[in-house]
Amino acid sequence: PFILVAILSTLPYHKKIILKVGVITMLAGILVLGIMYYFLDLEYVVQEFGTAFDFSGEDGSNLERTLQGKSLWNDFIERPILGGGIGLVSAYIRTPEGPWAYEMTYNYTLAMVGIVGFFIYTIATSWIFIRSIKLSKKDIEYASLLIPQIMGLAAVLIISASNPYIGTFDF
Repeated sequence: PFILVAILSTLPYHKKIILKVGVITMLAGILVLGIMYYFLDLEYVVQEFGTAFDFSGEDGSNLERTLQGKSLWNDFIERPILGGGIGLVSAYIRTPEGPWAYEMTYNYTLAMVGIVGFFIYTIATSWIFIRSIKLSKKDIEYASLLIPQIMGLAAVLIISASNPYIGTFDF
């Protein structure tokens, strides 16, 4: 909802919608916090959340991502400008059936296409956002089509960073 409010705030004809989305988001947040407070063991939740950042090797899943990250970083260091090429297979292979499949989406992209390719991807994605917002300002019909699409794109970009399994192993 925060991304939606930020995008809608740039559009002149969506001021009332922003207020509604803001109020609904605030009420939903209060409801979720209330449910968490009364029905969840917060100490357990904090402990489980903390394990996501434990890369010492005790958690097998984190160890896999640590090994992949180090291997992909080494590949990037070897060829930082143009990368190792699309379909790069790093030194660390998690699954022989899909040696090109890595959980670290952005690390893998950087190792494949290097700084130049990553910059081009970033510019292209930014252009989509900027152009969509500009078109949405001109016409409400464009906005009704483009705002959901750029919200979906933003969600996929965030998910790719926070959920390393989004594009691997089970496809």
